[in-house]
Parts: sequence; C-alpha cells; structure tokens
Amino acid sequence: MQPIESFRTAVPGQLEERVRRTLGRISRRQRLERRMLGMLAAAAQHGDAALLGTVIAETLSWPETSDALLLRKASLLYAMTALLARAGYMEAALRLAPSIPFAPGMAQVLVFSVGSPQQRFCWRVTPAYALVSGRRPVALPVAELAAPYCRNEVEIDRAYLERVLMPRRHRPPPILLLPHPLGQVRLDGRAFVILDGNHRVACAWHQRRFWISGYILTPREGDTVLISHSQWPPYASVRRVTSEPRPPGPAAE
Repeated sequence: MQPIESFRTAVPGQLEERVRRTLGRISRRQRLERRMLGMLAAAAQHGDAALLGTVIAETLSWPETSDALLLRKASLLYAMTALLARAGYMEAALRLAPSIPFAPGMAQVLVFSVGSPQQRFCWRVTPAYALVSGRRPVALPVAELAAPYCRNEVEIDRAYLERVLMPRRHRPPPILLLPHPLGQVRLDGRAFVILDGNHRVACAWHQRRFWISGYILTPREGDTVLISHSQWPPYASVRRVTSEPRPPGPAAE
C-alpha cells in the first residue's frame, strides 16, 4: 500500500495557512492508517468534500489479498465510518458502512427467521456498531427485552451464558436494537429485534437486573446493515423497515 500522493493537490488553494500546516503534519505521519484518519478528520472539520472523497476512495482501493490486509482495511473503514458518524456526516457514514469487509473478528451477522409467510433476514453487526459510535446509550428495560428468551424464541448458548457471563457482576456493554415490524421485542408499542446482545439480556434477566444499556438504530441505519432478505413462497414483500429510500453508495456485501 502506497501513501496518497494527491492529498496536497486535493486541498483547496484558499485554505488558511494554519490548516495547510496541519495537513502537512498529518501527511508526515509514518503509519498510513493514522494519515488517512487524520486527513478524514481534517476534511470533516473544514467541510472539504473533495478531500473527504479522496480519502474514502483511496481506502476502498486497498487490496484484500490476505487475512492481514483484509483485517487492516476493515479496521480502517470501521474507524472511518465511526469518525464520520461522530462528526455528523451520517450520509457519508451510511454510504461507507456496507463496505466494511468481512474480516476475521468482524464477520458477525444476525439471522432472523419468521413464519407466515416464511422469511429470513440477515443483518451485519460490525457496521452497526460503527454507525452508533459516539452516541450515548439509553437505559432499556430487561423484562421486556427478555420476553422472547423467556418464551424460548431465542437460541442461547447456555454453556457460554452460565460459565462466562453469569459469574460477571459488572455492567455489561450496550446491546444493539433494530426497529422491525416483525420483531419479538415490544417497547412502547413498537417492535424491535435484538441485533446484538441476546446473551447479555438473558444474563441480566437471570441476575435480576432491571435495566441494561443499549443503542437503538434508526430505520435508515437498520436498512443499511441489512445484507439479505428471503421469503417463501416468493410473494411480494416489504424488505425495509420504512419507506425511506436506501442511501446511494457501495453495495452491501
């Protein structure tokens, strides 16, 4: 992987001298990932769409010829998506999130199946965490979240639950909730799917906790991390949670 040589030419000529010095210092960073993230942060701070697009395009062109390169690229794209989301560039983050590769340790998915008619949805977990980066988690009621588990509607690895999670007494990491009309969880009259954290919810229920922290994806974010939907028989069906159009950008993997 070669350093980006076009950074200086991508910077508008009217930038203030101090901004030029900042970009100069960033371009001298030895590690390529630090340079890319620094340039992206500078582009977001100063509203430079051209530089932002250059950084993203260069990162997407990185090779994926080995697990090490794949993981390096995925980690950088995750960090870039999170940076854009924290900086308020949600449209750019939504376009970039589906491009995070299925690298080792970043390939977790949720497969959600329902009947009448039979349908199967598959969502990615890693890009969802990138999209909620910087967002403050909210307190969620354990009793409502654990209802599907109590009805035996959720597959749980009981050995992992009892041997790993149950002995822990510290506050668990936030879970991820996804709004979906067929979801098994009901909160304030709305239906949700637990995208990540069913084991944490089950553990919290057994430990008699009343609340657990979590992030609630927007319908647009949920649509972005949806990678497949199948239905049998193949009747016409609504794929998305809402009628909002999918944001333009890289196709989901």
